[in-house]
Amino acid sequence: MRDTRRGEDSPPDNLEFRNVELLVEYKGEAFAGWQIQPNQRTVAGSLQQALQHITRHPVRLVAASRTDRGVHALGQVASFKTPAKIIPRRLRRGVNAILPPEVAVRQARDVPSDFHARFSAKGKHYRYRIFNRYARCPLEIDRAWHYPSPLDIDAMDEAAQYLVGRHDFASLETRTDVKRGTIRRLRAVRVRRAPAIAEHSTAGPPGVGIEVDVIGDSFLYKMVRTIAGTLVLVGHGKLRPAAIEGILAGRIRTQAGPTAPPQGLTLLRVFYDEHELAAAADQQLEGIVNGHSRDGTRADDPRRAPRICGGEGGQAGAVQSRP
Repeated sequence: MRDTRRGEDSPPDNLEFRNVELLVEYKGEAFAGWQIQPNQRTVAGSLQQALQHITRHPVRLVAASRTDRGVHALGQVASFKTPAKIIPRRLRRGVNAILPPEVAVRQARDVPSDFHARFSAKGKHYRYRIFNRYARCPLEIDRAWHYPSPLDIDAMDEAAQYLVGRHDFASLETRTDVKRGTIRRLRAVRVRRAPAIAEHSTAGPPGVGIEVDVIGDSFLYKMVRTIAGTLVLVGHGKLRPAAIEGILAGRIRTQAGPTAPPQGLTLLRVFYDEHELAAAADQQLEGIVNGHSRDGTRADDPRRAPRICGGEGGQAGAVQSRP
């Protein structure tokens, strides 16, 4: 598919209205979510005000994902139409000079008139982050869910594979959308160990960072956070990995795990090309072939690292995940 979007240094076409795409990053704890709300500081509200100051006309923003309070973004996409002739690079610089420090426009560019940040999207990639240690880490408070009990990362990853594919995810939503239904397709779900800020310290147990990556065509309300909460129950040993099948089949919200707190969730990327979406999903699933991991271990019976808990101030977590 030919990409007709124009770069930041490209001058606008001589059209009455241009369609501009913005790539936006923000720290979720600073805002009451993306969507504009009365008497609330929101990402869309801050961005809209800055755009209106630069373009000198009312702006109507459309976003790919209306993230909740506390949820972060590294790859949020928004679009708006404007008759202003300012080139995208200067638009980006002007808007960033006005925006609060917790939000920034990483890129701006002209796109075709029929591009819609939400309805043109083919899929999204979310990442949920967990910090696993007996003692909390203050530097992780706003970017991860602190979970003090030991977690088996391999068991969580095994359970995650039951979520891949097209399923009825009614048991993993927190608000019913009658119009859109509850059937969704997840392209990839993986759970891996990730670096934790505390690992840079040589004093005491550093703890374990855990990342849950979820790539799908579309999502139900708070679906990714409920997936994270359910996988944590598996990692804690409160659910078997295979129990995910029964949870999906039951379509009862109370059978699944809790909705994980918002600060662990980040919108990493929005896909507008089917091939890029499929390639990203394949990359996440690399190492899982016909139910086996790369080392030959069956995905339904993985080798699990011993769970470690060093007591007060000690490390908690299954410290090895599959490669």
